[in-house]
Formats: sequence, structure tokens, C-alpha cells
Amino acid sequence: MEIHKGDMKLYQQRCRMNGIIESPALIPSLTAQDNLEICCLRQGIKGKKCINEVMKVVGLSQEDIKGVKVKNYSLGMKQRLGIAKSLIGNPEFLFFDEPLNGLDPSGIREFRELIRTLNQRGITLLISSHLLRELDQTATCYGFVHNGKVIEQISANDLQRKFNKYMLIKVDNDSMAEKVLKEVFGVNRIEVVSKGIIHLREQFDMKGKIVQALNMKGILVEEITIKGEDLENYYMSLIGRND
Repeated sequence: MEIHKGDMKLYQQRCRMNGIIESPALIPSLTAQDNLEICCLRQGIKGKKCINEVMKVVGLSQEDIKGVKVKNYSLGMKQRLGIAKSLIGNPEFLFFDEPLNGLDPSGIREFRELIRTLNQRGITLLISSHLLRELDQTATCYGFVHNGKVIEQISANDLQRKFNKYMLIKVDNDSMAEKVLKEVFGVNRIEVVSKGIIHLREQFDMKGKIVQALNMKGILVEEITIKGEDLENYYMSLIGRND
């Protein structure tokens, strides 16, 4: 069969991307190792080095899952294996459609951390989801779709400015807390608005680490809350203007 140059170029570009549609395409009667080996064979990849690498990235331990069939995995473990499978071949672009379906709060938190890890490795991710509050904690750029059309594209920073979003931090030593936040997290958009009250307009996904950092410096955190309009309300107002 003759392969045209255009077809080969398209194939090469498609090899740079991968993803998961709704749920991972796994063979439940096989182990994780078997599933990944089949994926490698399909892509013409020899050896098991890449399998060990992708399993390490997604946090699946060979010792914990050796010999265990995929049908006995939790939803969170299946999601991790599906992502490991999508990483075979070192793609530059990953797409996930409703990746949080069926996950419990612990699984959602694990997925969120995994997404950040992949992004830090230089992978671009496209996530399609109706769970807007979860996207609000991970996305750096948004595309809002209504009736099959993109009605707005906007960066996370610009969106937060529209929300007038900020993190209210109530502490017993505001000057020391401001200094710690600048030194540890490198923040710039921070303001002491009154005695003991700080408004931080960035690092919204770092609440736990912020509390930990302040406590380690002997600063008591009495309250830490995200204020301003949320993503769901913004989306509803946006589609209302486009109906």
C-alpha cells in the first residue's frame, strides 16, 4: 500500500498527542504491565523502560499492583493507569474528556496533583469537563463552549481579575505573614487591608501549603477563604448573554 507524504505527516503529528475519552480504554482481565506492554507493541516501542517511567510518573508502584488484574482496581487507579497508557510515546499534548467522572474526593485531589505534575513536565493538557469548580483549581486558560461554539477564550489571570477574586487570610501577625508569603511563594498581588487581614490575589490552589508555611513561622492562621465570583456563576452569566 502506497503511503502519501501528506498521510505520513498527519500520522507523525497525531503521534505527538494522546488522551482519554470519558474513561480509560483498558483490558480488565490483564494486569497494568500487560496493558502497557500491548500499548508499546502497538506503537512499535521496544523494551520496558518506558513502562517503568510512566508508572512512576502517575504514582503506580510495581510492588503494589504486581499480578493484580485491572478489573480489581479502584476508579482512581484505573484513571492513573489510563493516563500512564496515554503517556507511552512521550506525547506533547494530552486531552481528557470528563476525567473526574466517578472519582471520590480523594481521587479528584490525586488527579489534580497529577495534572500539575504532567504540566510541569512540559505537556500541554486540554480538559473538557462540566465540573467547573475543579477546573478553577487547575486550569491556566479557559475556553467556554455553548451550543457547539466557543463563546470566550480567556487566561486564568484575566478571569480572576474579572471575578475580583482574592484569598482572605486572617492572621495574628499580618506584617510577618506578608513577608513569609513574599519570600516563600514569591507573590506580588498581596495587600494588608486592615489589622490581621490580608488579601492575596494569586496562588489560589495553595491554601494548604500557605497555612503550613505560616504555621511553621509561628503565625496563627484564624481564617483562609476564597472570595469573589465563582466560575459556575460566570459561565451561567456568559451563556445568558449569548442566548
